[in-house]
Amino acid sequence: MRVTTLLAVSERSYPQRDYSRPPEAVEILLVRHGASEAVVEGEAPELLEGQADPALAPDGRLQAHAVAMRLAEEPLDGLYITSLRRTAETAAPLAAMTGLEAQVMPQLREIHLGELDGGAFRIALHRGDPRVAEVFATERWDAIPAPSRWRTSRGAPARGSSRSSPRRDPARASSPSSTAA
Repeated sequence: MRVTTLLAVSERSYPQRDYSRPPEAVEILLVRHGASEAVVEGEAPELLEGQADPALAPDGRLQAHAVAMRLAEEPLDGLYITSLRRTAETAAPLAAMTGLEAQVMPQLREIHLGELDGGAFRIALHRGDPRVAEVFATERWDAIPAPSRWRTSRGAPARGSSRSSPRRDPARASSPSSTAA
């Protein structure tokens, strides 16, 4: 009887090294706004530049407080929000706990939902609108028709510049820290 012994191709081992962020790197922590007020069919929500601008719902205020409690002791260099009210209300407890002033960065604002903005997206979602199903199935927002002023020349929804980013305070550049948005 013949016995075959299998030998490992290599006796060397190559473990993965721990990742260490380079000293000049900036860690960005994204926080979604808290739950906003419910949409009420037949009632037009307040708009800001064509987008729904609801306040936080009571649950959203609790969520904002909870995230502030969790992040208050983190070494944050900046706090960035959009011009929409729900982002300012979400950031307010964290700003109060840390002393950071929330800075508005319009480029962080969510996409415009075209004809489904102003609360219509939530209603369409609950009614099973096929456009909403397509958004989730394809992970593409351009399934929703948008007014031409909100679209780029290629037909895609207009977005903020991807080149804009929060700048770190040079005086704190040597310490590892985060930026909350």
